Amino acid sequence: DVSYPRTHEVPHRVGFWLAGRGKVHGGVLSWGFGAGWTGLGKVEGHDERSDLFVTAKSTMLSVAPMAWFDLGPVFRLGVGPAVHVVDVDTNVEGYPGASPPEEMTNRRWRLGVLAEAAVRFPADKPYYFLLLGQYRWMQEATVEVPSPEGALAVPVPLSHGFVGVGVGFRF
Repeated sequence: DVSYPRTHEVPHRVGFWLAGRGKVHGGVLSWGFGAGWTGLGKVEGHDERSDLFVTAKSTMLSVAPMAWFDLGPVFRLGVGPAVHVVDVDTNVEGYPGASPPEEMTNRRWRLGVLAEAAVRFPADKPYYFLLLGQYRWMQEATVEVPSPEGALAVPVPLSHGFVGVGVGFRF
């Protein structure tokens, strides 16, 4: 049985998000494009059957065309399909013949959905401050980890929430 307590180390749990959008005929609907990089964290675990110690660090690049609906001068909701490129770097130690830690990179492409809610203020200036919440849904990945008995398949859940603060400009 492999158990992985998730650790939330600051250098591994940071990210950024950039987006541009334009109004549709000056109304409450807008369209645009968003992209960003996110560190999903670092996990560590021990497989008692094969006495393996495994460390995995996950990062993700997300790209999403989006549609937004303005619910007032400062609040908006958005949704769109997304493509996520997920890299899971694993480091395996602890079994005979594992030479210095064996490192593997598992890259996965996942389709998903990105939902967003944002508050931006002030409403009447060319600049604004932004508080952003997103939920990024996608299928989990399976990471292959080497062991003396062959590769172990470890499921990695990838759906997650993202909260960000930032500055924006109106053109």
